[in-house]
Amino acid sequence: MPLQGPTDLARPLLEQADGNPLALVELPVLLGTAELGGRWSLPVPLPLTEQLERAFASRVAELPTPTRTLLLLAAADDDSVLGEILAAAAMVSVGEPSVESLVPAVDPRLIEIDGARLVFRHPPVHSAVYQQASIAERQAAHAAWAEVLVDQPDRHAWHRPPRSSRPTRMLLRSSQRQPRERGVAGLSA
Repeated sequence: MPLQGPTDLARPLLEQADGNPLALVELPVLLGTAELGGRWSLPVPLPLTEQLERAFASRVAELPTPTRTLLLLAAADDDSVLGEILAAAAMVSVGEPSVESLVPAVDPRLIEIDGARLVFRHPPVHSAVYQQASIAERQAAHAAWAEVLVDQPDRHAWHRPPRSSRPTRMLLRSSQRQPRERGVAGLSA
């Protein structure tokens, strides 16, 4: 699918592709018409097609478990501060996490260490790391982040599990129906 959308659509797609021709072709495939038309903002990270996810996921799958754990934690939080990643890893890992555990991801240029930050060299690697993790692994990563970030309310709230697993639309319908059922005037939608 050629990039024919507005500049604000093309720019993030080009940034996510980061010079990878396969990524440039594959990234727009899973976007909806509202996203491609520029009416909705793009999801972060962008969804990957199966082909693109397999290409990056296979490289990540070969990494040792401690490395994959650190990468998942970095992918689950946009700030990617090494000290925070290691603190979160201590909550989900057995053993003492260390920066040395990232070397297997640095050598094949999946990530780089930029001062005190972990940076994914290609945005699709970021997406592949997060998407290949199981729901339980993602939940554990977010729970660890919520605990580490308890003194940063905005970031803590982002990682805290939802209070209800019921979809928002169901909750809205339920709240709209209850006043009518109880005969409360003026509260129905």
